[in-house]
Amino acid sequence: MTGIAKGTILRLLADLGAACAVYLDENVRHLHCKKIQCDEVWAFVYAKDKNLPENLQNSSGLGSVWTWTAICADCCYVTAQVSLSEKSFPAGRAAS
Repeated sequence: MTGIAKGTILRLLADLGAACAVYLDENVRHLHCKKIQCDEVWAFVYAKDKNLPENLQNSSGLGSVWTWTAICADCCYVTAQVSLSEKSFPAGRAAS
């Protein structure tokens, strides 16, 4: 679709994610947020849970993945975000 190798695009996305994490950690500080809205987005990695081959059923990071976000309702800054699989960290513990 892009004419660029899949591995190249994946490395670029990983590098971009790391750069964004550093930027947010260094610059998103001392916000005067009065109301934070939290939400989650579900996605899957490799395959949906029901379609994962048996040999990959217990592999961390495959199957269902949730990205949890905390957004300032007033200024719309994303004040925090984390992506987790239920296998590596149960969803109910993310909010605590």
